[in-house]
Amino acid sequence: MHAVVALGGDADPAHVRGVLGRAQLVIAADGGAAHVEAAGGVCDAIVGDQDSVSAATLDRARASGADIRDFPTAKDATDGELALREALSRGAESITIVGALGGPRMDHLLANVALLAHPALRGVDAVIEDAAHRIWLVGEASSWRGAAGDCVTLLAFGGDAHGVTTKGLRYALRDGTLAHGTSLGVSNEMTEPLAEVSVTRGSVLVIRKRKSG
Repeated sequence: MHAVVALGGDADPAHVRGVLGRAQLVIAADGGAAHVEAAGGVCDAIVGDQDSVSAATLDRARASGADIRDFPTAKDATDGELALREALSRGAESITIVGALGGPRMDHLLANVALLAHPALRGVDAVIEDAAHRIWLVGEASSWRGAAGDCVTLLAFGGDAHGVTTKGLRYALRDGTLAHGTSLGVSNEMTEPLAEVSVTRGSVLVIRKRKSG
């Protein structure tokens, strides 16, 4: 089952509408419910402390059958993490996260990206998307489609990444090492519609920016 998890960062309604069209389950974290509503979608559940979503949005969601799950402000997880857990508990096998980038809180943006490494997501195809970017974590191998000229950045995540091999990128790596905290993998470029990256040890964060984005 494919789930969309909507968080409270920046989100383009047209992009969210397209993402929702592929969803079998929609979970919003607090203010992410407004993004779903603006895109014409309906939430299956809204979780969080509800400090950044209007009472009117909650009322309309409740009337549409959404499960509203309230949490205290003082808690040990962000609303975004709670939303991911909710999606997984309902059987999500793949997840697209929207509303994870931008917004007034840089700490939330970084925490949202870090959630891609959450132990509960191991084996789950989880990506962060906005209208221009797609971000995901690779522990073994990944291939993706795009367009020649798309910007691709590869960053070691959580430690050095070893045995990194790429295909379809202008600056190739062959059994290379991306050291954690260095910028070697920034601003690569797709040279064909299909690209690949594989890793023998460690993890690589892939950030693709559409050329037209």
